[in-house]
Amino acid sequence: MVNFKKLSVDIIISISIFLILIAFALNFGGMPAEAKGYPIFLITCSAILNLFYLYRSIKNYKKNENKTIKKDISKFYKKIFIYIIMIGIYIFVIDKIGYIISTILFIIISLLFLKVRNKVVLILLPIITTALMYFLFTKFLMVILPSGIWLF
Repeated sequence: MVNFKKLSVDIIISISIFLILIAFALNFGGMPAEAKGYPIFLITCSAILNLFYLYRSIKNYKKNENKTIKKDISKFYKKIFIYIIMIGIYIFVIDKIGYIISTILFIIISLLFLKVRNKVVLILLPIITTALMYFLFTKFLMVILPSGIWLF
């Protein structure tokens, strides 16, 4: 039995991942051809796995469609639309205010949007996640993350 709330989160996450992958793919413009291979491979693998995840979520939704109320469906689409707008804003401001600030704010707003009210989670998860991703990209993958043009 599929929980409608869980399903909506699954689909929102899947769509968000697709948007992030598209944003990454659009940034290959000035990259040398020999350097594009590995990132394209990772994006392609991520997109394929995400496509299976989205397909499974939609399939489960259709299987249990008779159990949902139409009012819930309209709320569901509104939530997806709002979250897509939030991702667009995040992608826009990451260059303006930098990776660290924009990512912490985006994760906090996302958690609030998903109705997470635990103060420890709201504070620690964004900071730890952002720090781990920053370390992974800058130290391990040697990727320069946006520092923001408004701050420096």
